[in-house]
Amino acid sequence: LVEAPAKKVGPPPEIEARITQTEPRQSVSPLEPDFQPSASPAETGAIHSRRKIIMGLQDVIDRPIRVGKLTPGVHGKGKVGEYKVQPEAIRIRFASDVETVAHEIGHHLDKTVFTGQDIPRIQTFAQELANVESPVFQAGKTRALKEEFSEFVSQYITNPEAAKRVAPKLSQFFDETVAQLEPELHKGMIAARQQYQRWQSAPAQARIYA
Repeated sequence: LVEAPAKKVGPPPEIEARITQTEPRQSVSPLEPDFQPSASPAETGAIHSRRKIIMGLQDVIDRPIRVGKLTPGVHGKGKVGEYKVQPEAIRIRFASDVETVAHEIGHHLDKTVFTGQDIPRIQTFAQELANVESPVFQAGKTRALKEEFSEFVSQYITNPEAAKRVAPKLSQFFDETVAQLEPELHKGMIAARQQYQRWQSAPAQARIYA
């Protein structure tokens, strides 16, 4: 008896060719010539949580942002944030309150950037600042110019269209001044603005898992 040749066990040739055809290996070591770094969150449009946005702002201003232990004051229980002038620190009541953090950053910039003698005073833009609207301003109460400026900064980060609409000259001046005197801070504020806009426009589920 002549034994029949053993049949090859395995997938059909066309399937086998597809299995054995491998993709070129991508290096994971930055020392190798074909290394390609992963895209950054900004490049991929990743959704950042509001807390993460605040942490990024803390890094760019290089000052602490803490939750709780607000100093009792005229605002009473409604006080949601404060800027401590001497230690240059920010305190907020709610950990994810980006708008309040941005407002307190306005106070910090008022002290550290917009105080030089060669810089036009904020009073120059008082007429535009009078148009800034916000829930922080109580109806019938006198509005301090410093608070109007800080609220402008809050809108500059969290609602730039509104800031530019009500204060176009100040918006341009603010952009140019911060970019010139504090370029890294300016970049960080723009990055926070973009991240906050992505968070606002994201679906509810994406916000939860951010």
